[in-house]
Amino acid sequence: EANLSGDISIDRIRRNRYVSRDRTSSAPASMDAGEHDGVYIPGSYIAGMTVDGKPVSAYAKVVARFQADPGHSTHRLNAGADWSFDKNYGRGQVLDITRPLFSGNAQRPWPYNAIPAQHGMGIFIEDNSTFRLGRSSLEIMAGLRAMTMLNIGREYNMHGRIWLDPRVNMKFSFPNIEIWDIPIRSSIGGGIGQHTKTPTMGQLYPSPVYFDLTQLNYYNNDHPELRRVNYMTYIVNPANVSLSPAQNLKWEIRGDLSVGGNRLSITYFQENMKSGFRNSDRYDGFERKVYDITGVDGNSLQEPPQLEDLPFTRDTLMYGWSVTTNSSRTFKKGVELSFSSKRIEAIRTRLTVTGAWFWTEYSNSEPVYYYSGTIINGKRVMYTGIYLNDSNYLREIYNTNFTFDTDIPRLGLGFSVTLQCVWYNRQRNTPRSRIPDAYCGTDGVIHPYTEESAQDPYLKTLINNYNEDAFRWTSEPFYMTSNIKVTKKLFKDKITVAMFINQLINYMPDYDSYGVTVRRSATPYFGMELNFKL
Repeated sequence: EANLSGDISIDRIRRNRYVSRDRTSSAPASMDAGEHDGVYIPGSYIAGMTVDGKPVSAYAKVVARFQADPGHSTHRLNAGADWSFDKNYGRGQVLDITRPLFSGNAQRPWPYNAIPAQHGMGIFIEDNSTFRLGRSSLEIMAGLRAMTMLNIGREYNMHGRIWLDPRVNMKFSFPNIEIWDIPIRSSIGGGIGQHTKTPTMGQLYPSPVYFDLTQLNYYNNDHPELRRVNYMTYIVNPANVSLSPAQNLKWEIRGDLSVGGNRLSITYFQENMKSGFRNSDRYDGFERKVYDITGVDGNSLQEPPQLEDLPFTRDTLMYGWSVTTNSSRTFKKGVELSFSSKRIEAIRTRLTVTGAWFWTEYSNSEPVYYYSGTIINGKRVMYTGIYLNDSNYLREIYNTNFTFDTDIPRLGLGFSVTLQCVWYNRQRNTPRSRIPDAYCGTDGVIHPYTEESAQDPYLKTLINNYNEDAFRWTSEPFYMTSNIKVTKKLFKDKITVAMFINQLINYMPDYDSYGVTVRRSATPYFGMELNFKL
């Protein structure tokens, strides 16, 4: 089988906005790095912006299927390859940087077509096998997928690399038995597999970050032609050439039991992704000149102040930007439960119970940078702390749904009542590491944080002090909501009409959380569905 699909779109958004401010401000007027003069933005103007998008995508896939039945087994083999293409040929945001759409926003446009096209390619093979072992059977699904990203620069670690995603699922079915004429079927299974998620081209090729440092701002109220503002602009490329795909490893074990038409299924699973994408902060020091205009006589000026005639001092400022890294860890584990009863013929009703217990932990897998900007004696502390642990997020929830559905084919009627119960839901944020593991200054050199560092009046500001009450568990006790749905089939099942009422009857009592009364409520809503079958 071969499949090919494509899509071409043209998206264009235009926006005009009247901006009015109580004072005149300045803005940079250059797209290049270095020293340059800016412009003064009037108090009111009309700003315009066009967002031009021309996304193009294509997808191709070819699959070959084989089958073999040697002896007491069957094998179904799938093998194939796929390729995807995504590219936006639009100009992106088209605007006048001297007339920003929002006050104080010195925005630089970054055209979509500057981002290279994303090419993804993969090959895969999968074998679904069934082995007959007397009255028992064993099912095994084993597969392997190899994938790579094309059209990536040689400076990236991902260039030319191939990632493998293996997976195996197994299911053993025990012999069917009967006890007192009640059929019993049971099976046990499990699986393990890895999934690789590649970064987007926007993450690999992000827009440049501009830092505009004001060096001179001479504003003459009486003579606009004498005004002058000067900037030192730095351009930082936030691309992370070490970025790699995020890989998630999951395994599970499950059991199924069916007794007389009543089925019970329980699954335990764990997921661990240590290389998820995260926007991590990076900091650096940027130098500028600070021109002294105290000696400028506005009455004697014939032209804007000349930089070469003004004294100046050098100053360094600390700025930060975001970089996409593989420093996010997500760990999940849980138990999923599913029970479906045999329909009670006397009342044509069946009970279905689904429930789950989930534990989720979001944390960092690499050290994090943090700049506090603390001021001592009128000067900012120009050090960035590097901490082993960021503020992590923990969550635990246990819920169960009870569904009673009644089917009356003779009348073409169906009734469904669902009770959604959340037995408890709790979460907690953990504090960042109190003492940094290392630090760096404006020179970018990383130094270990020692006991001597903690005695330095500037470096000791990197030590975090927390109120432990801010990191306690917050728990939400039991609550229940209900949903009701009625379905009617008409004209030989060609028309189906359904009416539903959600959250009509609820149990959501108030509860106390560390001395604060939390009130809960739910808003009922009604709806109707109409389906035609021709």
